[in-house]
Amino acid sequence: MFRSYILLLLCVTMWGSNIVINSMLLVEMTPFILGASRLVFASLFLLAYAAATRRLVKLTKRDWLFLVPLGFFGTFMSQLFYFAGLSYADATTAALIHSLGPVTIAVLSAFFLGEAFTMRLFVGSVCAIAGIYFAVGGSSGIQASLGVIYTFVSMVSVAVSYILVSKWMRHSGDPFMTSACWMVIGTCMLLPFSLMSESLVTFIQPLWVWLLIALTSIVGQGICFVIWNGQITKVGTGKTSLFLYLQPVVTMIAGYLILGTRIAGSQLTGALLVIIGVAVATLRTRQTKHVSEMERSPTASGKEKRAGDMPGMMR
Repeated sequence: MFRSYILLLLCVTMWGSNIVINSMLLVEMTPFILGASRLVFASLFLLAYAAATRRLVKLTKRDWLFLVPLGFFGTFMSQLFYFAGLSYADATTAALIHSLGPVTIAVLSAFFLGEAFTMRLFVGSVCAIAGIYFAVGGSSGIQASLGVIYTFVSMVSVAVSYILVSKWMRHSGDPFMTSACWMVIGTCMLLPFSLMSESLVTFIQPLWVWLLIALTSIVGQGICFVIWNGQITKVGTGKTSLFLYLQPVVTMIAGYLILGTRIAGSQLTGALLVIIGVAVATLRTRQTKHVSEMERSPTASGKEKRAGDMPGMMR
């Protein structure tokens, strides 16, 4: 298990650092071109990996009806607004807003999947929102800047994709191929949009820019994707999700080391409140988990576990 924990920590470290690196790359490139370029490199890697492991499958009409909305929300919308948000908001703010993802998923699950809206969820949500208040707005309150709005839309888009996965994953096969396919579909949506929106001159960049994009895309969205996918089956979804709470902290540290971004006391307070709030809202006690598993039939239990694994693997 120690090896699995180290691998999961490396994944979260890469994802948290990627937010800072993307902020740095946005000085050289436009948001749409950067987002599309990263997705192209990541998609090519995942397709190559799937081909090498003989996991490529022929998609049915039902698969397309399921994967196209996932590609739209989980890749196109999320990446489009993610990179647009980084153009206005700093990396730490973006990481903190995205850390609200588990709480948002829990709230949406209560409304659209009929899951219980518990007091723990309410208290955790309030605590996490208070954390964002301190981190983004401090004593003066949150300013509805474009960066905050765009990043929030990106986070909600990812949450919507997870709800779609939980609702429709039951008829699907390999979770890895499902995730890889909807990333490729979303890439095919974003790439033409980026090419039409930006001048081709934007592609003229120094070699180090393209090497950095390729490296961080393949490692962060490709290799870490595969590693996370594999470790979930060994560690479990609950324990694996704990590592995601460290991402804002990693982004703060990486921002300070790479960009020299000052870490404000309000951001530290906000990060702590977000981590506590998300943990309270989304983590269940061992007794609750046992009761939940006992209420499910063997077939439903297997399907629900696979659906629950998807959010982690989509990282």
